[in-house]
Amino acid sequence: MEYWDLFNLEGSLIESNHVRGEAIPDSLYHHVVSILVQHQDGSILIMQRDFEKELFPGKYEASAGGSILAGETVAAGAKRELLEETGIEARELIKVDNRIDTQYHVFYTDYYTKVTTSKEQVKLQPGETIDYQWVSVENFLQLVEQNEILSFNVALLKNKYWHLIKG
Repeated sequence: MEYWDLFNLEGSLIESNHVRGEAIPDSLYHHVVSILVQHQDGSILIMQRDFEKELFPGKYEASAGGSILAGETVAAGAKRELLEETGIEARELIKVDNRIDTQYHVFYTDYYTKVTTSKEQVKLQPGETIDYQWVSVENFLQLVEQNEILSFNVALLKNKYWHLIKG
């Protein structure tokens, strides 16, 4: 069983050990992170979701991520999610964006990391991911423009990540 901390809109902890899957009370939120991974050679990691996933089965996403567990900091949870979903250990995470989704009661925090590890080091997480690819920045932009990458759009890419990716 997975537990989350719940926060009010101001970010104060209100409830600890909320059971994942139970309804989140109005005006409370939990933290979710995503991490865009770029290799030192410039390529971007994309992961294919398992076909058994309830949402977006088989689709590619350009980030690792998920919910922050009860008692975790957002940054520690981001590093854990990255390691669980890809086998990659991030040395540095750069915070790119924060947003609030009132419909789903989520505080989103987006990160970027550049890695030097072997591209073959990526590990798939059973039940979560079934494949991965390292794509060029140009190919990545094309996939984003064609809406082939979940949770990414051209505005988000160019407004929040572009200076890091093109660095």
